[in-house]
Amino acid sequence: MKTNRLSLKLIHDATKTLHGWFSKTPIEYSKPLSDILKVPVIFKCEYMQPSGSFHLRGAYFLLSKLSDTEKKQGITAACQGSLAVALAYVAHLLNIPCKLYLPLNTDSIIQRKLLELQSEFYLTDTTSDFDTTSWLSLDHKPLLMAATGGSLAVEIFKDIPQVKNIIAPIGDGDMIAGLAYYAKKKYPDITLIGCNLTEKKSPSILKNKIDHLSLHLDEELIEGVRWMLHHHQCLIDPSAAIVIAACLQENRPQLEGPTAVILSSKHIDTDTLKELIL
Repeated sequence: MKTNRLSLKLIHDATKTLHGWFSKTPIEYSKPLSDILKVPVIFKCEYMQPSGSFHLRGAYFLLSKLSDTEKKQGITAACQGSLAVALAYVAHLLNIPCKLYLPLNTDSIIQRKLLELQSEFYLTDTTSDFDTTSWLSLDHKPLLMAATGGSLAVEIFKDIPQVKNIIAPIGDGDMIAGLAYYAKKKYPDITLIGCNLTEKKSPSILKNKIDHLSLHLDEELIEGVRWMLHHHQCLIDPSAAIVIAACLQENRPQLEGPTAVILSSKHIDTDTLKELIL
């Protein structure tokens, strides 16, 4: 696979490739959040991707770049959660053999999805498998950033042309890095708010890329999940609900103009479901 650098050209390549296979995810106006923030708030519903998360963008673009020989050889990746499901989904779609190494504590819901997608996977409690067998590498980062974040930004600015602010989860950094690259290159006045857990260090690649860092505790994420259920009858996972926590916190920055809020995924684990129900 050819090594690439993140660029507007690579982002447009990713966008074109994805639109040849998948429809744009919808946007949805949130009156409750608009009332709270006193600006129009529009959800970008990435949880409605066929695999359940924004990771589908990166997985498809990445695997579409494989040569015919590489596709026959298949992929071996160390990953977890939504990314694992996305890789399995695309590998199944493109008939590419897929072997995944997952953390030992991977939730049964994720495991069931992988079984449904006929993906071979192994649970491990050591880091050795992740260090020595993973096909994913730093060489793939530009492709993942261009697809997961760059193509997402292209859709946001097309569907919400007056957008002034974007609130996004940080996670592993790929999505928000690609989004920030495109947004700041094309619309330098955009305000980008990144949301992360209090105890988690933000990736160094995001240095000087976001305008405001919003930090949250685990319990705030659960409250965000509950808020979405109550106000929008929508079930997203805690990692996605971190953007809701950012909107609800008292010390949030004062926003002006239409605001896009990215709802990234819906792979909620069994324990969280029990906590919400009981």
